[in-house]
Amino acid sequence: MWESDCQKSNLEKLNTFQRGTSYPAVRDQDVRIQPIPIPPLNEQRRIVAKIEELFSQLDAGVAALEQARAQLKRYRQALLKAAFEGRLTEGWRQARADEVEPAEVLLACIRAERDARWRAQLAEWEEAVQAWEAAGRPGKKPRKPRKPKDLPPLSEEERAALPKLPEGWAWVRLGQLNTKISDGPFGSNLKTSDYVGAGVRVIRLENIGRLEFNDSKKSYVSVEKYEALKKHTVHGGDIIFSSFIADELRVVVLPPSIDKAINKADCFLVRVLNRTMSNRYLAMYLSTRQVYSQLKHQIHGATRPRINTTQLKHSIITVCSPAEQTAIVEILETQFSTIDYLDQTIVQALEQAASLRQAILKKAFSGRLVPQDAEDEPASVLLERIRTGYTSH
Repeated sequence: MWESDCQKSNLEKLNTFQRGTSYPAVRDQDVRIQPIPIPPLNEQRRIVAKIEELFSQLDAGVAALEQARAQLKRYRQALLKAAFEGRLTEGWRQARADEVEPAEVLLACIRAERDARWRAQLAEWEEAVQAWEAAGRPGKKPRKPRKPKDLPPLSEEERAALPKLPEGWAWVRLGQLNTKISDGPFGSNLKTSDYVGAGVRVIRLENIGRLEFNDSKKSYVSVEKYEALKKHTVHGGDIIFSSFIADELRVVVLPPSIDKAINKADCFLVRVLNRTMSNRYLAMYLSTRQVYSQLKHQIHGATRPRINTTQLKHSIITVCSPAEQTAIVEILETQFSTIDYLDQTIVQALEQAASLRQAILKKAFSGRLVPQDAEDEPASVLLERIRTGYTSH
C-alpha cells in the first residue's frame, strides 16, 4: 500500500511557489514540505528497474533519431557540394552540350554588366550635380560613385585547393560579380532604444536561418528613424549573410513580404544586380562548407567570432550559365524539401520521446507502472521504521 496525499504533480505545485522575475526560483523550505508518494520498498525496487529498462530503450531510440538527423545535415552539405561541382547537372549539360558557353564568355559578361552599372551610376551622379548647382548648391555635393575595384586574381595556392570544375564553369571572387555588398548601421546609429512597436522593419540575426527566414521575431524603427538610415535599405530578394561564423554559415534570401527594411550591422547585404547571377543560386553557394572553410581562418573576436565585408567580398565563388544555375536551384529545392520534411518528422519524434519519458515517470509514481504485490511490506511500516530510526538518533 502506498502513502501519499498529493493530487497534483510536485512540479505543478512548485511552480506556484516561484519567486523573482528575472530568475524565478523556489525556496528550499518550499521544496521540503512537498508530499512524496511512498510505495513499499520492494515495489520501489521494481519501479526503479522498470524505469531504467524503459529509459534505456528510449535513450537508444533518441540516439538513433539524433544520428539520423545528423546524417540529414551531412547529406544536405553533400548535395550542395555535388551541385556546385557540377555533378548534379551533369546530364543536363550533356543534353545541351552545344549551348554551354565557355567560362571566359561568362566572366566577360559579368564584367560588362558591372561596368555598365557603374557608368549608369556615374551618369545619374552627373545629372544630380547639375541639378545641385542649378539650385544654388544647397547642402553637400552629391557623392561621386566609386568605380568597382578589381580584386586580386586567384593565386596558384588558392586554385590548387579548389575542386575541378566542368567545362563552361569558372571561379571568381564574390566582389568581382555585379553585386552590392554592405553592412548595416553601426553603434549609436541604431540602438535598441530606437525600436518601436510598428514602422519600418529591422532585419536582425534572429531572422537569419539556414536558407530560411525566421519571421517570428520582429523589430521596427519609426519612419523618421528610417529616413536617417535609408541608405541601408534592404528588400525582398536581397541576400542577408550573418557576419558571425560559428559551426555553420547562416544566409537567407529575404522573402517578397519584406517590401522595405534596414539591416543591422552584423547582417551583411548581398544584392544581385544583374541577370548573370541567380540570387537563390548565390545564397545556396554562400551556405556551403567550401565558403565556410575559406572564412573560418579569417574570423576575429573571441566571444563572437565574425568577419567583415572585405573578407566576404574576397570569397571564391563558382559560376556557371544562368540556365544551369536555375536547374541547380530547382534540383536543390526539391531535395531540400524532402530533407526538411524528414527533419521535421524526426523533431516531432524527439518531442514525443520527451513526452513519453514524462509519462513513464507519471505512471511510475502513481502506482501504475509495475504490478503490486500483496506480500510486500506496507509503506506505513517502512515510514514508521524511518521515523523510529530518525528519532532514536
